[in-house]
Amino acid sequence: MIDDSIKILDCTLRDGGYYTNWNFDNNLVKNLIYNLSPELVDIVELGYRKKSSVYKGKYFFTDENILSEFNFFDNQSYAIMIDFADIKSDGIDIIDELLPVESCNSVISTVRIACDFNDYTDHHLEDTIQKVLDKGYRVCINIMKCSLLTGDDTRKVTEKLDCYDLQVIYFADSYGSLTSSKIIDIFSNIADNTDTSLGFHGHDNMGCAFSNSLLAVDLGFEYIDGTVLGMGRGAGNTDLETLCLHFNKFQNRLDQLNFSNLGKCFFDELQSNHKWGYSNLYHIAANNNIHPSYIQLITNMTLDPHKCLELIDFLVDNNCNTFDVDYIYTYLKEHE
Repeated sequence: MIDDSIKILDCTLRDGGYYTNWNFDNNLVKNLIYNLSPELVDIVELGYRKKSSVYKGKYFFTDENILSEFNFFDNQSYAIMIDFADIKSDGIDIIDELLPVESCNSVISTVRIACDFNDYTDHHLEDTIQKVLDKGYRVCINIMKCSLLTGDDTRKVTEKLDCYDLQVIYFADSYGSLTSSKIIDIFSNIADNTDTSLGFHGHDNMGCAFSNSLLAVDLGFEYIDGTVLGMGRGAGNTDLETLCLHFNKFQNRLDQLNFSNLGKCFFDELQSNHKWGYSNLYHIAANNNIHPSYIQLITNMTLDPHKCLELIDFLVDNNCNTFDVDYIYTYLKEHE
């Protein structure tokens, strides 16, 4: 029996882009969109909508012209993510560049706004939400680094954000460091504090993304993120096929076979090349709230194991929970 109470969002193109620099083959995207049917996935996030001074792949700024190349389901919701840090940096008017057309003229119907916990009291966030709503989009707020929060923090943020017309309030385990006991400490009774649906975005740094997602559902969360083969920043995300199997989203065995073939034909090679997934290094980083992009960078370097651990000790000693690509290269240069 299909579980319609749980909504699944796929963010393969956005979170997986950390490995491909947001470049994906057109044939891959075409097959991804086709196989992520409305019966399996409620929302498909098609990428970021971020500006950059250097070129990143076309799903870093998921242009409307790019989307016109594909066929979409009429009864499915499609999303992009914007970063509140961009609004704080460049001003509210940047939303007109990030969302140049209203929702009625776009395949995009949902905008996810990624922000830090402390941003929930920033009046610019309220202005941002309202401006996106005025353009006809549904809005989700994604609170990052939720493992650093307390139960009191989550109560305050949900009560505040409940005043806005939001589709979902998401909490992202950015460091992949949540344990079951910590999830219970942070999120118990949170569903009683808001009329807005709650969502969970897990990372697999300690191999707990799937179990953490199920626990979030037990605590009243309705929306869960996943990606094909768990493709995502660092160790990756909750595996989408596992979610679909658990919540009985597959209509029949043929649907399941087609989805498995999607992974084999397009994502097995990507995983072989980029090597996302659980590792001891990601686990150590998660235990210390170290930003997973550091581990992703270290993993791609030709360093001996002792040097890797030395680097991680340096990151731990300096509380490196915000990613700065120059920071690690400066250290390496100083310790040649």
